[in-house]
Amino acid sequence: MNSRSLGQAGELLAIKFLQQHGYRIIQQNFKTRFGEIDIIARHRRQLVFIEVKTRSSVEFGHPEEAVTEKKLLHLKRCAQVYLLQKRLDCTCRFEVLSVQWGSPPACKLLPLD
Repeated sequence: MNSRSLGQAGELLAIKFLQQHGYRIIQQNFKTRFGEIDIIARHRRQLVFIEVKTRSSVEFGHPEEAVTEKKLLHLKRCAQVYLLQKRLDCTCRFEVLSVQWGSPPACKLLPLD
């Protein structure tokens, strides 16, 4: 499986995982000039901006370790654009959904900030 198809499979698994945990998916792959937000969802009265990271092995680290300070900054800028475009004033949070591909795949949701 190439990295693009691995990423797409990881996002599909992430959506199922989030829905099973009470998240309502609002939008996927929201693009701005600062980058992209993988998933925007509602959970417990908050808007959640979610970065999905998928890996087929931990040889080069766990998936969540790929979210750098620079990536978080881009994610926050994208979220600001989204909030301005939608004219929203609400409580938000940032999370990373780590997908470790295997048999079975494992998902882990972690806060960002």
